[in-house]
Order: sequence, then structure tokens, then C-alpha cells
Amino acid sequence: MGFSDLGDRAIVGRIVLALDEIQPPAFVNDIAMRVSSDVETETYRWLASTPAMRQWDGPRHATRLEVFEQTIRNVPYEASLELMRSELRRDKTGQIQLRISDLATRAQQHWAKLLSTVIEAGNATACYDGQFFYDTDHLSGSSGTQDNDLTSNFTNHLAPTAAEMEGAIIDCIEALLGFNDTEGEPMNQDMSNLMIMCPTSMFSAANAAISNATITDGSGARTNVLAGIAGFSLNLVVNPRLANDGRFYVFRTDSAVKPYIAQEETTPTVEVLGEGSDFAFANDAHQYGVHVSHAVGQAIWQHAILYTAT
Repeated sequence: MGFSDLGDRAIVGRIVLALDEIQPPAFVNDIAMRVSSDVETETYRWLASTPAMRQWDGPRHATRLEVFEQTIRNVPYEASLELMRSELRRDKTGQIQLRISDLATRAQQHWAKLLSTVIEAGNATACYDGQFFYDTDHLSGSSGTQDNDLTSNFTNHLAPTAAEMEGAIIDCIEALLGFNDTEGEPMNQDMSNLMIMCPTSMFSAANAAISNATITDGSGARTNVLAGIAGFSLNLVVNPRLANDGRFYVFRTDSAVKPYIAQEETTPTVEVLGEGSDFAFANDAHQYGVHVSHAVGQAIWQHAILYTAT
């Protein structure tokens, strides 16, 4: 049976089913809050932290909330295939069916593409406090100056050792634990789940840094600090969309508030110019497409660290 024998409605049904079954890469939901949108542009109002408890030694000291804003604009995207009716008719082995179903995969993977782009642009893109998302001098209220853009010299920044990655990841954890809110109160004192996201060139060293029982450095073999770190779960994600330029990232993943926002105006919609359409009559072909409108933007930098090896 040729694929065209299914009919356009059946083909569209298979694409819709694939859209329901296929999910974005897991890291998207781990570090990006899903937010529904019904307008072209959404404005997020990040309020300063509520006051800490103090001894009641007179009248109440009411604190007004400082307001920051972040705006994210939805963008339409599409992916379409054009197939000759003869190709559909002759597809006895289902190869064209696989390609059409891949439209669903592409639609869901698009979240990872957008998110990876926003992550990598973070050291040159301003966030809600006016600083770059990854910057060395964030300051808000009584927080003190805070740095989520860490740097260190590696022997070879494109091929780090497990010992170098171990030390770098520890630096990131310590930085996250040290972040304060606008009241000077710790923001991440209860964190326990962390994601280390690295490019392919750092996979081997990062994997050894979080899983090997021992680490070899200039002093010889010793116990790996990260392998038995108490109170923390470390998840390694290798993201092939990241540039192999010596940068990796650490994110807190166990908070309801994530470092990024995945804003969705429309879920993927399947559209077809098939049998009986003017396009099919004029071109002896069918077109199948998927359309979405969504965007990815920054949320709070206090749950994210950029580490650059130089």
C-alpha cells in the first residue's frame, strides 16, 4: 500500500499523534518554566524578595516590593514538506511516512534549539536587573555584588581534565549557594538538584568529574569530591548545540522558578495542501506543514552559572 492510500486525514492524524507522543529533550523542562501566552508579547514582573523575619521591637517595618520587568515576544515558526503524488503513491516501505512524521520531532526539538541559543547569548544579553544574564557584578537591594560568570585557566580549555572539571563544578556549586536575594537572605540554601550542561568536547571530563570514585591530578590519585558529595544530585547533560569553546553551565533544577521561560502561544498545528486542493491540481504534489508560535527568554539568573575555561 502506498502512503497516499491512507488519505490526507489519516496522514495528518499520524503527525498529530506523533506530536502528542514526542516530547522536547528533558533538559528543556528542567531549566525552563512553561508559560502559556495569548498575546504577541508577554511582560514578566519580577518582584523583589519579601522581607526576612525580624524582632518586633516597635511599629511594623513594612517593605515595598521593588519591581523588575522582562519582556518576551512570541515568534511564528513553520516546517513544511512538499511531496509529489507519485512519490506518495510509490512509497511501499514507509520512508516518506517517516519523513513526514519527523515534522513532529522537529517541532518539539525546536524548544531545545531556541533555549540553547538563549543560553549561549546570556553573557551578552541583559536580563531583568539590567546586567547581562551571566555577569560578574549583579547587585539588587541588600544582595551584595554577585558573580554568576566564572572563569579559570585550564591546561587546555578545549580538552579539560577530570580534575579541572571537578574543581570548576565545585566552584559553581559554591557560587550558587552564596547567592542572596534583595533582602540579603540566601536564595539557594535548600537546593539539592543540579544540572551540568556541557558541549560534546567536555563530555568525557565532565562525566569523570561527577562519577569516578577517584581523580588523578598533579599529586596523584585521590578521592573524587563530587562522587560522594552529600546532599546534592548531579545530572550531566551533553548538549551538541553548544559551541565547543570552553564554556559549560550549571543550573539549579529543583525549584519551581527556573532560570529560563518557555513561552507558548500556540501548540504545534498541522496544515496540509492535499488531495482536492488547488495546489495539488496545479503542481501534482502535496504539502504538509507544522506551525507554532512561541519563544524562549530569560527568567532569574540566580539559578544559573556560566563557567568559562581559558
